[in-house]
Amino acid sequence: MEKELLIGIDAGGTYIRVAVSDYTGKILSHVKYKGGAFGRKSTNAKENMCRAISIALENAKCTLGQVGAICAGIAGYDSEDDICWVNELTNFSELDCPKVHVNDAVVAHRGALLIKSGIIAVSGTGAIIYGITENKQHVRNYDFNHRAKTGAPHITYNFVHRVLAGDDNETDKEILEKLLAHFSVENITELAWLCACKYKNNEQEKIEVFGEFAKHITNAACEGSELAKAVCQQAAFEIATGIKMLGTCFAEDKVNVALAGSVANSEFIRTQIEKNLLNAKNKEFILNNSGIQAELGAIIIAMEKIGVELTEEILFNLKQVDSTDIIHY
Repeated sequence: MEKELLIGIDAGGTYIRVAVSDYTGKILSHVKYKGGAFGRKSTNAKENMCRAISIALENAKCTLGQVGAICAGIAGYDSEDDICWVNELTNFSELDCPKVHVNDAVVAHRGALLIKSGIIAVSGTGAIIYGITENKQHVRNYDFNHRAKTGAPHITYNFVHRVLAGDDNETDKEILEKLLAHFSVENITELAWLCACKYKNNEQEKIEVFGEFAKHITNAACEGSELAKAVCQQAAFEIATGIKMLGTCFAEDKVNVALAGSVANSEFIRTQIEKNLLNAKNKEFILNNSGIQAELGAIIIAMEKIGVELTEEILFNLKQVDSTDIIHY
């Protein structure tokens, strides 16, 4: 059977996005599957990955045997210690082709900045700040022992901590009502005991439940909740600090920056990050909004793996993809 397809994957802690293309970058299938692939924390990571890939190929009316290369950007792939569980995610007998496994920030960077050097700050379920310098050196905020706890679950953790500490006021009334409803409790005392006891033995459930509420906090910041603003401003400060820190590794005075993930791209936090970067003393940071989605960045990496040259036609085809056309499962 002729190898004529490429698969690009962006596998986060909550969703797996899969794109199937031909060798010209024409997208044949594009799906978003609810289910994480963070192998160290998700007991059904491989099942989720298998299902997401299967759905994408079914939609493209194709089979695993037609895949010429696959690239998967995987949340939590941070060191050599992760190789075993990462490799297992795409270990299917019928998928006999070159495979590339990288951290999800790598495919996000490739999609957002294409061939440019620069920095991407990812804050979705998880968070990482990752840069590729002008001379192709790779650097992460983790390398500096800087771990910005700005993923969606941590936004909610921080908000709940402040609520339990009594830092709320009248401006927070509406978001507090939503918080109690989300956790199905009647008052703050019940919320405290729920947080202290319920999730001790189920980290994945905690991540999902707390992560789901983060969008209400970022929205509340825009609507005037002072506590939501404080939590979101802190998150934006942490992200901007990481970006500026990595910026010192670049030779040029101007550094390209992209933001990825639901938290980083929420209206309030994105605006605060932009304000923080404007005050940078060491570099001028140029926010880039003209790239493509991370799973399409993975398609480009898969092409490179098998020697397909990135042409203007391929870039044009990939840039035609509208994120609203992705099919949800």
